[in-house]
Parts: sequence; C-alpha cells; structure tokens
Amino acid sequence: MRIFYGSALLLLSVWTSNAQVVINEFMFHPEDPKNEWVELYNTTDSAVPLQGWSIKDASKRTKGALSGIVPAGGYLVVARDGELLVDSYSDLEMDCVIEATLSLNHIGATGGDSIILYKADGSVAEAFYYQNKWGPEIGRSLERKRADMPANDSANWRPSTAEEGATPCSANSTPSGVRRDAPSSSGWGIRYNQSNKAIQTFWKVDQIPLSIATFTPTGERVNDLMPTIGSSGLVIPVTTVGPRLVVATWSSGKQQAQLISCY
Repeated sequence: MRIFYGSALLLLSVWTSNAQVVINEFMFHPEDPKNEWVELYNTTDSAVPLQGWSIKDASKRTKGALSGIVPAGGYLVVARDGELLVDSYSDLEMDCVIEATLSLNHIGATGGDSIILYKADGSVAEAFYYQNKWGPEIGRSLERKRADMPANDSANWRPSTAEEGATPCSANSTPSGVRRDAPSSSGWGIRYNQSNKAIQTFWKVDQIPLSIATFTPTGERVNDLMPTIGSSGLVIPVTTVGPRLVVATWSSGKQQAQLISCY
C-alpha cells in the first residue's frame, strides 16, 4: 500500500499557468511494458534545453535524467526504449525521442502513479497523480485537453482517439495544447454558412494547413480532414447543429483553434 503524506500531496498538485514545458500525453499501459513514454510540450515561443532536467514517478528513488531540446511550440517524447517506440508509430522519428529511466504503474482499477518533471535547478516544473480509470484501455495513451489547465484535474485528460492509439510528437487527437498562433492573422479564416449548413475555412495558398479537425466542446472528434495541395479553402458539412471547435495544424507544428456556433 502506498501512503502519501501531506508534503507529497502538495507536490502532486503543483501547477502554474505560465509553465514553459508541460506533460501533454503519456502512455502508462502499453501492450509491451517497455513501451512506456511521456510527451513534453513547449508552450512558449522559445526552445527549452532539458540539460539538467529529470523525470520520475512516485515509487522511484532515482530520477531519469533528461537531455535534448524541446522546440518552440513543439514536442519531445521521453521513452524507456526509444527504438521500440519509434517502431510502434508510423510518423514518429527518432530525433523527437529521448530515453530516460521511466516506470509507470497500471495495476488495479483504482491504482495509479505520479509523474513529476523537475527543472535543472531542482524545482518542480509539473507534477500530478493519475489513476488507471482515466484510461483503462491497453495501448491507448492519455492526452491532455488543454495545456493551460491543471494536469492534476482528471477532466483535463482523455484517452487518445487516434487510430494508432496515441499521437507521440504530434498534435493530440483531442483538442489539447492548442496554440492560437496561425502563421498570419490574415492567412486563416473560418465561418459557418447557415444556408448550406457547413463550416467554411479558408487560407492563403502559401499557408495551407496540414490538417483540419473539428471537435465538440466536450472533446469528441467530429471531422479529421487533410486539405489538398494548392487549395485555399475547405467546406466541412455540419450534420448536427451545435458549437464546434475547429483546429487547424500546420506542418511547422503551429495551430489555430476557434470555437464557432453552428446553428
């Protein structure tokens, strides 16, 4: 039985709205036990070097030393076995993965573990305690809905809806970590056309998004589309009225999100 004393509970609730690097996704119950990993997301416009940073769970006395750089607005995945992880996901490259000592519990319906991320000065960048019931399916990660909301809130995590069961080093399948920073404010637009009941998105030809997804306010994915090369817009039919979150992702990793009423 694991007992958490007052100081530990305070530690696991650490969160700050201006955190530079946050935990954005993690795999705690993979099909292969060696394929556990944690994805870091840089919320800032500047690269963050991880020299001297470390990561640990509640039961480990030693911290897994980190290295590498989390690019501005980008991701870096911390894995137990980097080659195994890269072999498991079709679009994942080794240059987005670093290896570190990591062991995340997944035993029992009410079990769980903590993930604690330390900065080089020893301070806690982020820490939280997850429970198995947040995502009980084997081989499916937990994705953060919003990078600017606390990690220790179970409502801020959702099992990945991606076909491969996770989205390491890419935008989450749920609207998580969305940055409102399209390449140009004049290069992206969106509106709901009531006459043909469709969402109309448009952009400059030289600023074509890599993909466009729509979600309900509770995080259910409704559409996932890839614009054709050279296009300047996309029409997305709306079969059920209501608010939609439209998320456009560019190849640079930048994203633009907008909540739009479809009535």
